[in-house]
Amino acid sequence: SFIFIILVGSGLLMLPRCSVNGISWIDSLFISTSSVCVTGLSPIDIPTTFTSGGLTIIAILMQIGGLGIMTVTSFFAIFFMGNTSLYNQIGLRNVLKNDSLNSLVSTLVYILLFTLVIEGVGMLVIWSSIHGNLGLSIDEELAFSAFHSISAFCNAGISSFPEGLTNPLIQNGNSSLFLFLSILIILGGIGFPILVNFKDIFFFHIKRCWHFITTGRWKKRGRRHLYNLNTRIVLITTAILLVAGYGMVLLFEWNNSLANQTFWDKLIHGFFMAVTPRSAGFSNVDLNAFHPQTLMLFVVYMWIGGASQSTAGGIKVNTLAV
Repeated sequence: SFIFIILVGSGLLMLPRCSVNGISWIDSLFISTSSVCVTGLSPIDIPTTFTSGGLTIIAILMQIGGLGIMTVTSFFAIFFMGNTSLYNQIGLRNVLKNDSLNSLVSTLVYILLFTLVIEGVGMLVIWSSIHGNLGLSIDEELAFSAFHSISAFCNAGISSFPEGLTNPLIQNGNSSLFLFLSILIILGGIGFPILVNFKDIFFFHIKRCWHFITTGRWKKRGRRHLYNLNTRIVLITTAILLVAGYGMVLLFEWNNSLANQTFWDKLIHGFFMAVTPRSAGFSNVDLNAFHPQTLMLFVVYMWIGGASQSTAGGIKVNTLAV
């Protein structure tokens, strides 16, 4: 399925309407592979090579890769072709790390719903942060926002803007953009099971509040553990990595690559630099400007990656915690 999706994506990117002056097959294959595998690597300048149609295909490939090919194909198989065989359902249960067959459909719905909601909200907040600042039309701003919301949540690290996030137009006066992208990267990197757990906790408190409104008494929570073991492991480990990485980046780069920025911009860009290496791959500062110890920190963080069943790569924070 990976080979099939990559080859289809490569063929689509070679269509005349998808590139400005055409593209070689090997570059098209590389971009398609990089998008599906959400690595962010590219042998060419993506914004100047591809048209809006080509960027749309890249966004779709990133979305498929971020969600997981098995998740996407299983969703369409169940909802448009009827329930699959018991054998396939058991296989899907193992892929999604689900306890029962009864919750497979709901799990798929949760994954897709969370993705659409988070990326939709991400698109709106990104648009609000760049509106009127980049010299783009409304349609171009919305396309920029949608592309970067997908790229950030799927931890793909591909930008549709010339020179990427290092472009002076983005660097000047758009600090909130880097904060919003950081949040999307973190949400994509903690994994869908944690997002589902958050949903359960949210509705649990909603029910408690409703019980208090209707009866005047708080409903006892009992011995129920709201945060499951996986959620606690991922959140604690992720928090430690973020805080430690943030502190070290500021320590190493405060008077180096961040020297020409304001105090507030240093804090925002330093946080973004601590978030993006673990899988996203965005770059807001020229890597050649970093100290060697900062690059070594990035190497370690790239090796660790995000959480299991997330859009991130690496050995996973769950493995590191164990």
